[in-house]
Amino acid sequence: ELDAWPRERIFSECGLPWVPPSPNMPTPETALAYAGTCLFEGVNMNEGRGTDTPFLLIGAPWLDAEAVAGTIVENERPGCRLEPVRYTPVPIPGKASKPAYQNVPCAGIRIVIEDAPRVRSFTLALALLCAIRRRHPDDLKFTPHFDALAGTSDLRQRILGGEPALEIVARYEKDLRRFDATRPRLYQ
Repeated sequence: ELDAWPRERIFSECGLPWVPPSPNMPTPETALAYAGTCLFEGVNMNEGRGTDTPFLLIGAPWLDAEAVAGTIVENERPGCRLEPVRYTPVPIPGKASKPAYQNVPCAGIRIVIEDAPRVRSFTLALALLCAIRRRHPDDLKFTPHFDALAGTSDLRQRILGGEPALEIVARYEKDLRRFDATRPRLYQ
C-alpha cells in the first residue's frame, strides 16, 4: 500500500524486500536506471540483457567505451559513475533468450549508482546516446522502436541533429512542469 509513501523516498528507505516486477528488473537499482536506459532497446546496442545487470550495462562490439564514458560530465550523470568494461551477452533462460550481440564480445559502459536520490536516468541515458552518436555517427542506428519508447520522433531527431543532452532535457522541462501541474493528485 502506498498511502503514506512520500514520492521523494527511494525504495531502499522503505525497509521492504525487493520483489522483481520483471525477470530483467532484478534490483531496485535496475528499476531506477530503467526509466532512461530502456531507450537502448531502440538502438543497435545491447542494454545489458544476457548479463546479471540488465539496464545497468550498455554496449556493442563497435563501442569505444572509454572514450564515450570519458565525455560524460558530472551533471549528465548525477549520482552515478561510469566504468568501461568488456562483456559477452549470453542467453539466460527466462530472462534473455536472444540478447542483442548474443555470444559476441562487447565493449560496454557499466552504470554504478552511488547516490540513488540524485540519479536522473533519462538525463544519463540521453547523455550516453548523444556521446555515442558523436563518437560513432556511422555505427549507432535507431530502430522504429526508439520513437515508440520515446513517445515521439522528436528525441531521436534532436540526438541525430547533434543537440547536447542537457539542452534537450532543458527543452522538455517546460512541458514536464506543465504536465506536473495538471496531472491528477490522489494525495496532497
